[in-house]
Amino acid sequence: MITLKIEGLKELVDEYGSAKPDALKTGLRRGIILASVYAQGEARRIVPVDTGHLRRNIWYRTENDGVRGVIGSNVEYARVVELGIGRRKPRPYLIPSVAEPRNQERIATLIRNEIIKAVK
Repeated sequence: MITLKIEGLKELVDEYGSAKPDALKTGLRRGIILASVYAQGEARRIVPVDTGHLRRNIWYRTENDGVRGVIGSNVEYARVVELGIGRRKPRPYLIPSVAEPRNQERIATLIRNEIIKAVK
């Protein structure tokens, strides 16, 4: 699991959370959806392609009442591509879609902006 820390989120919660808790949670949920869609797109962009089946079957969902985003694939060989096995070298596409510094920054910005829009 990859966890992202969003700079300035505590200050937003301190400033607006008590006055607008519903708006804060709504903004967070919207931000998580946008961030998940972004990460899904990045994974689809960088996944190695042979037939395109894996690329078409990278999904996202939200969990924990909409405050956690998950991307993945149910394709049988998705894990082998991501992690490698035996002589097959790993060709990661899910982890970099979230863990690369530019993607982390973009994801944090999407979430932060949605929270700010919701509480102001």
